[in-house]
Amino acid sequence: MASLIKQSYDRNELLRALSLALDLAERQPLNHATRTAYVALQIGRTMELAESDIEDIYVSAYLHEIGATVPACDLNTGGTVWLDYAGTGKQLMSKMPFSERAGDYVLYHQQTRIDLGADCSEHTPLGAQIVKLADYLDRSFDHNVFYYDQRADLWQWAKQQRKPCFNQDVINAFLSTSSREKFWLDFISNDIELILRDIQPSLKVQLTQKEIEQVANVFAEIIDSKSPYTYNHSHGVADIAGRLAPLVFENEHEIFQMRIAALLHDIGKLAVPKEVLDKNGPLNPREFAQIRSHPYYTKVILGRVQGFEQIKEWAGNHHETIDGNGYPEHRRELTRPERLMAIADVFQALTENRPYREPMSVDQAIDIMTKMAADNKLCGECLYLVKQVI
Repeated sequence: MASLIKQSYDRNELLRALSLALDLAERQPLNHATRTAYVALQIGRTMELAESDIEDIYVSAYLHEIGATVPACDLNTGGTVWLDYAGTGKQLMSKMPFSERAGDYVLYHQQTRIDLGADCSEHTPLGAQIVKLADYLDRSFDHNVFYYDQRADLWQWAKQQRKPCFNQDVINAFLSTSSREKFWLDFISNDIELILRDIQPSLKVQLTQKEIEQVANVFAEIIDSKSPYTYNHSHGVADIAGRLAPLVFENEHEIFQMRIAALLHDIGKLAVPKEVLDKNGPLNPREFAQIRSHPYYTKVILGRVQGFEQIKEWAGNHHETIDGNGYPEHRRELTRPERLMAIADVFQALTENRPYREPMSVDQAIDIMTKMAADNKLCGECLYLVKQVI
């Protein structure tokens, strides 16, 4: 077998992709995390912080909402329990190749909320204060109103919060950087991502394949946690795909790509409302359209990372069928990896619990998939391979 290709991936590109997934999951206006990162970066540089600290602020600004997407299922009631998302965010950050300090900023940025009613500025890291101030600015800003008509109110708010929630240096840096017209014009620009690319930290350390897999595992956990019925779906698909891949690939790099594609194939589901995913009954046409949109968003998210070209296609085409009646592109020509991903996804889904049915046995699932192959919905050759590994 060929040796593993030593490919690395741009950390900035990955952050932009993950932040889009989090924006979609939280129903945020698109580019919320990007604007938060822009403001935090400007404040940090105005304060002349060390570049290493600015990098950690930048990373945590992009991912500050990571814990908010992870509900837990109450095993006694079956209901959803929302966890302390700052603490959950810190825990998730610790599993990825980012610094402990960036995780601390995700954890502590909630301590700068004005509704705490206490002086938290002395006990909250400056980086966390900067992230929260940037987050608050974007949440408070009305993008339908010209910036000039809002900035005075935002400045006044910042001055009022100088002692209870933010260090004076943080507020002064915000007031200084936001006194420039360019700050606001950049902030409201539709090209905020391109603007940020010109000033972003270098983040010179590229991510290795091992580190990409760490990130993919965390986001698979986030994806699956969105519904108690899919708590292990992405890892289950990845397990099946991981067993299938050596049967069809000779290159270890392609085996790696197959596993990452499997872990992230449903990342687009973060854009689908939880009540639609968990609906106990038939979906109406609008809800069905929402479900059918998720492979599209998978491709949009993964397409932001150079080197993910194959991963994007293998992951995003898992609901296409060889008869052309799949979705959302209605493709007929599917590559072998795409067919394998589709069949791994179907098998895992059939053998899982769903709000409208109990999990099927392996034999029941194989019977249904055999009929699907006969109807040209699934690849018969790939079904034969699945039978060899389950």
